[in-house]
Amino acid sequence: MKKHTCKHKRLLPLLALIVLIMGIMACNLSNQEGEEPFSEPTLGEEEPSDGDPFPEAGESSQEEEPPPGEEFPDEVRIEFDAERTHLNPGECTLIFWNTEGGFSVNINGNPVESSGEHEVCLEETTILILGVDMGEAMEERAIEIFVEDEPGGEQPLGESPPEADPSQGDEPRTDLAVTDIYPDNLPHGKFFARITNHGPDTLNNFKIDFHCLGTGVSWGGAEFGVEHIDNSKSVNINLAPGQTESYDTGLKLDANLYQYEMICEVMIKSDPDESNNVYMETIPLSNSGSSGSGSVTPTTAPAFSADFAITDLYITKNVNGSVFAHVTNHGPGNAVNVNFHLECSAGEAAYTSGALWLVILPWKVPIQNASLTPGQTKEYDVNYIVDTTQQKYTVECTVNVGWTDADPSNNTYSEPFPPPP
Repeated sequence: MKKHTCKHKRLLPLLALIVLIMGIMACNLSNQEGEEPFSEPTLGEEEPSDGDPFPEAGESSQEEEPPPGEEFPDEVRIEFDAERTHLNPGECTLIFWNTEGGFSVNINGNPVESSGEHEVCLEETTILILGVDMGEAMEERAIEIFVEDEPGGEQPLGESPPEADPSQGDEPRTDLAVTDIYPDNLPHGKFFARITNHGPDTLNNFKIDFHCLGTGVSWGGAEFGVEHIDNSKSVNINLAPGQTESYDTGLKLDANLYQYEMICEVMIKSDPDESNNVYMETIPLSNSGSSGSGSVTPTTAPAFSADFAITDLYITKNVNGSVFAHVTNHGPGNAVNVNFHLECSAGEAAYTSGALWLVILPWKVPIQNASLTPGQTKEYDVNYIVDTTQQKYTVECTVNVGWTDADPSNNTYSEPFPPPP
């Protein structure tokens, strides 16, 4: 009996193991018939969400992998700016950028270098977005460039729309032309421009812009003086088709000194023929003293004549110093703001017997904007220095003018230094 009892005790561990195995099999059977067993998501997969099923532009539903052999950059530096952020329609501005890091760079989806600049011309307000591909994500910077006064655009909050100019109305379609440029008086006067309306529209108190410029060259050549004049202005005009009016250009002339090449241009939108907007004329045609061809405005200037003479050469001190020339206007013309030049030469030698003379090559001394009335004398530095304690000198100067000189025989003067006893 005792031996039988021991046999049953040895079977208990075996029965417990069988019960455990049956329990595990029962659990596996329920998993196959019911819900899926839990498992962790694989790297790179995302759990479904209830949000927007379409990823936004520039994003991906899959995490990007870096190119083979490269790692994702740790950081990026981006500079993105514009020279101007407020433009009128059609105007341009310069944008510039500089980036460090990332795999590639684009502006509004267009590939660009990592740094650079570019001119953009816009008709409407635009947002420019610079993107740097970091591999895992896009780093972006944005600039908004506002285009003002866009057609049909909304008025900014708190601002009232600008009032229309009732005098302008709709832009007229008419052919304006500059048909003449003339002086109101010679030799001194103002330049006027004649403007003609070739139609078809009538202009009533309509504002136009016109621009005139000219170059005056001395009658003796450019070496005696050149004058540049330039002016732009706006005027309100009243012109029916076929009508012509004259308008002051705001520019003056001195035909005693200069002959002018003048250009004037009229500017108006919707001009069907822009080929006649510009007009050129030489004024005066000559300096002959003729009153012209009998037209309303003379084409030639009265001949200007003034007899300029050098009447003395002297030094500032008794024995040494700068040499000066006395220039006298013997008339008849009154010289106002004139240009002329002195042409001088010199020789110098030691006091020793038989010393050779050293000849100084001629040089010019330009005199600008000089004014001498008939009978008046003024002194001018000839840019030469002497020292009579060391050497003896001879200086000769000639005055050259760009107009008719009544007596050229007195234009040249010579003086020795020291002067003879």
